Amino acid sequence: MNTIPKITSFILCLFMSSLVCANEDKTIQHVPEFSGGLNISQITACEKKYKDLCPIVNAKSPMEGIVQQESCIEKKMAGDKSCIQASKIRQLTSYAPTALKQYGPVTVFNTTSLADGVTTFYMVDAKGLLIELTTNLDLDKDNNYLALKKKYPNLTLTRFLHWTKVNEDLFPNSQLFFNNDQQLIFKQELRDGDCVACAVKGVAEVAYEFNSEGAFLRSTLLKVTALN
Repeated sequence: MNTIPKITSFILCLFMSSLVCANEDKTIQHVPEFSGGLNISQITACEKKYKDLCPIVNAKSPMEGIVQQESCIEKKMAGDKSCIQASKIRQLTSYAPTALKQYGPVTVFNTTSLADGVTTFYMVDAKGLLIELTTNLDLDKDNNYLALKKKYPNLTLTRFLHWTKVNEDLFPNSQLFFNNDQQLIFKQELRDGDCVACAVKGVAEVAYEFNSEGAFLRSTLLKVTALN
């Protein structure tokens, strides 16, 4: 994923918290087309419109059919200005959104990899920041993490979300504060290495914080829980 251009990053620093600017987190980028937030109904309508206009024809396998259809959708959608947000999501994440959910002025959506079915979550704030789940947190102040790290030296915070049952809703829980600031809380897995097959050893509850107007502030570790 592209990083924020230096000039854009500087301008954003004038309006955002110093923590975000200091980190220059590569999992965060400003997307002008997303400014003001995502229009879920328009994105959904665009995806349906072009899926209907791009039927699968004479495909030799299911995967070939999917690739054929996706290529058609992306080409046709790119020329439709009313579908600029849907098209941009595809461009930046390589996939269409699987599901989208609104949390006040903040939108959360996920995508699903065609190759291995891995689900990836993103957030879009009111200023047009596209935010991936972070793996760049200081976990050393959490005693449970330190105990796990001692036992598993390769312990890694990942973007994989922890689930306990098939088809579990992995969208975040929302915590709203008295000043209308909001936390979106994801349960990110701690694995013995950063890979799909690596064993899950714990769960980190990570809060992504937004102000009352929906602007991203920071990500914060809430707690680490060891798994048996």
